[in-house]
Amino acid sequence: KGNKRREPQVWLVEFGDSSLNYELVVWLTDDAVRRPGAVNAAYNWEIETALAKYGIEIPFPQRDVHIIAPKTDRENTRKT
Repeated sequence: KGNKRREPQVWLVEFGDSSLNYELVVWLTDDAVRRPGAVNAAYNWEIETALAKYGIEIPFPQRDVHIIAPKTDRENTRKT
């Protein structure tokens, strides 16, 4: 995966609406550069495993959806 001679770095890059956004900066080997999808997946799994190991959960936003039933024909028709 990464270049063993250079340590990965974690950069705080942005304050989101409900988040702190980080970038993981790594220096790749020549072989890893040719397989960016596999490298990205491998690092994502490592991060997910570390978060689970330490009991860190990712909070996801919650939305409440209210469904309003359409009026029936009887309700739409007014008596005059």
